[in-house]
Amino acid sequence: MTGNIDVKHHGQIEAGNYLEFNLEDVILVRKIIGVDYFRPPHYLDYDEVKTRHAGLLIECDNDEELIQILDAKSIRQTAIIYKSEK
Repeated sequence: MTGNIDVKHHGQIEAGNYLEFNLEDVILVRKIIGVDYFRPPHYLDYDEVKTRHAGLLIECDNDEELIQILDAKSIRQTAIIYKSEK
């Protein structure tokens, strides 16, 4: 999954945390197994950008769940991310 995060949370999302999102009226909580932060487009002044871009690799239970997530109309959702217990 890719998306924007508020600049105040940039660098705080880590592998091992959990992502909660609403998928067709079902709440799914899935473990984040990889995070990649993107730089904003080069034509924007980095200090003025209020969001940053991130890609999250999440763990799915099975292939059917992955297909359900990919087919969902989940564009522009707000997700909750929980810090893992260490």
